[in-house]
Amino acid sequence: MVKTNEGFELITDYATFRKQYDYGDPNYSIYYKFFKRPISYPLTWLVYRYTNLRPNTLSYIGFLFAIIAALFFWQGSVTFFLLGAISFFIYDIFDDFDGIIARSKNIRSRRGGWLDILFGSVGKLIVFVSVSIGMFGATGDEIMLLFGLIGAVGMSAVSQIDFVTKIRFSVIVQKKLKFIETKPDPKTLAGKLSILSEIMLNVWFILLVLGGLFNYLGAFLFYSAVYYAIYPIALFFYLNKKYKNV
Repeated sequence: MVKTNEGFELITDYATFRKQYDYGDPNYSIYYKFFKRPISYPLTWLVYRYTNLRPNTLSYIGFLFAIIAALFFWQGSVTFFLLGAISFFIYDIFDDFDGIIARSKNIRSRRGGWLDILFGSVGKLIVFVSVSIGMFGATGDEIMLLFGLIGAVGMSAVSQIDFVTKIRFSVIVQKKLKFIETKPDPKTLAGKLSILSEIMLNVWFILLVLGGLFNYLGAFLFYSAVYYAIYPIALFFYLNKKYKNV
């Protein structure tokens, strides 16, 4: 490690950096472990090692890609669906940048925590709504709008329910919990439901990206409508039990 003028020790090799800031995603976190993290970790290392970009700047850039993705999906054509999927994936990669850079360079802030939560929730919501509108434009099928409405309401509900927990750890504690710190017990019903929820969320990301790449977003919207009709209710009861004494 090398001491910098900013007062933190700069990690000079990727292996050490990866080990220290690895979230420890389990195998059932398919999208995170096998799609997103293998790309985001090396890129985060490059940002950490060779740039002076601030976490909030990275948050703003990432959210810009969410807006770009939404504009692409809105167009309702195969080419723009492809570009939308790529832009969304870039936006999601940036979601890893800001938090790790903030912690690794010890420049965490309450504002950064708020931005991370806000851009994460709003970014996915506007992209999802744009997919619904784009698919309606491409197919003329009003059920695409219905799927979008159900999904958007469900996503908003999830954001509200999960809000307190995220604020507690991202803004107050200023910490990104690793998997090992919140590892669900597969022997309990709550643990099994937590694992199932994680798998279903990962499937949502996979369907969005692959659906855009291969022009199969109808399946993504249907899945989202079913998922977000059920998930907010299950999440409410799960979090109410898990954090009732917190």
